[in-house]
Amino acid sequence: MTADPKDPEQRSALAATKAERSRDKEEAMREYEAGKRAQLLNTARLRELRLAKEAADALTAKTQPPAKKKAASPASAAKSAGLTPATPKKKATRAAKSAAPRASVRSRSAADDSPLPDTDQ
Repeated sequence: MTADPKDPEQRSALAATKAERSRDKEEAMREYEAGKRAQLLNTARLRELRLAKEAADALTAKTQPPAKKKAASPASAAKSAGLTPATPKKKATRAAKSAAPRASVRSRSAADDSPLPDTDQ
């Protein structure tokens, strides 16, 4: 611990510092409490708005008939009726694909350096 300074000038400087810290502390508490109060007021205001909107929505839901649903697609309509939808066409098998004629592609080898025939002439 520090001993009390004997010099009156040092004592007055310490007293001034102590008083300044006390004022800063009080000001900080006032700012904190004002911020907290503003936050609580805003929260209460928003809560009231939310409750009013929910009450209005509930009243609207009671007074309006239910909205009509979108028209169902034929596949979903058949499914809900218990019918099976038409099956899509099957893809071609490998054997059928290999039997299909292919467009000929001219492959060039390293020995064949002749240009391709020009068809624009």
